[in-house]
Amino acid sequence: MSHPLPLAIWIALLGWLMTVLAIVGWRRERLARIQLRQLAEQRLGVDLLTGLPHRTAFLSHAEHEVNRSQRAGHALSALLVDIDDMRAVNAHYGHHGGDLALRHVAAACQGVVRDFDVLGRFSSEEVAILLPDTRLEGARAVAERIAVAVAARPVALEDGRSFTVRVTTGMAELASEVEDAEDLLLAADGSLRRAIERRKEQATG
Repeated sequence: MSHPLPLAIWIALLGWLMTVLAIVGWRRERLARIQLRQLAEQRLGVDLLTGLPHRTAFLSHAEHEVNRSQRAGHALSALLVDIDDMRAVNAHYGHHGGDLALRHVAAACQGVVRDFDVLGRFSSEEVAILLPDTRLEGARAVAERIAVAVAARPVALEDGRSFTVRVTTGMAELASEVEDAEDLLLAADGSLRRAIERRKEQATG
């Protein structure tokens, strides 16, 4: 003859079931929010976290700027601004902390550049900038001002903690009439990778 389960076990099972249902509901709600944000970004052409054009919109602007600069014979430089140790930021302060760091960097970039410069969120931890009528030396000066602006003010979390963000920047200048936006950004990306390697070597040396 089987014995009924004790009340405590039934309560524990009910609690476990409610927890599972809550997790499933939270995941569905989170997925729905992500899908809604992606749909809004696609229609608006804007990254909702930073307020900057998203990658696709930025690349469209980049092609236009490259063509314009080539037709007019004007200089054009690109910057890729990368957040240092973004994985560590996410590990210590959560993905919300990482989001705040990216928003902070985007705002610092907007505060430094000119009205007609072109910005965009290029990746999960990079902001891309096009600088019309700017040669490499001018781009380097802009990168230095951005680095100072980013580090000048800490990122504040709602729980009272704060942390300082630093960035590494790659840069390139449009070199010839046969280059396109992809060539320019690839050159800036190569410059960024080399700058990151130098930073790591200096940190370990």
